[in-house]
Amino acid sequence: MKSILALCAFCLFFQVQSESCSAQNNVKASTLIDSTPIEDLDYHLSKDAFMYYYGTDDTSRAIIHLFYRKRGIAALDFIVMPIAASVLGNLMETFIGNPAIIIVGTVIATVGFWGIPIYYIVQRSNYNRQKLIYVLVGRERGERVPFNILDKLRDQDFQ
Repeated sequence: MKSILALCAFCLFFQVQSESCSAQNNVKASTLIDSTPIEDLDYHLSKDAFMYYYGTDDTSRAIIHLFYRKRGIAALDFIVMPIAASVLGNLMETFIGNPAIIIVGTVIATVGFWGIPIYYIVQRSNYNRQKLIYVLVGRERGERVPFNILDKLRDQDFQ
């Protein structure tokens, strides 16, 4: 009798451990708490995939919007804006011969070419997709959303 109970307990434990994440298996809303470790979940998802798997309510969708709004557009942040700032600074130096403007133009060109990408590297690392999945899965499992994320939500994130 004890061996049958032990076998049943082992089978039940193995069944619970072998289940994967409900959100990434096309189960939209589940009353069961998912036991898949967050580290095993795929966080290399697009914004649409995050919306599909984890956007079950307005707060989850707002958090996804927040992360992608803060992450920015990589091509714009790392290519267009630094080049535009450098061009603006160089144009100020070239066309306005005032020595004070040359200094200002040099500062704008330097900060624009190096400062903007550094700022966006930090911004993208603070709002990466792995942190997003930790917040969303933690919220799905009943944990609170960190205050620093809730504090940054805007009305535009809820649309």
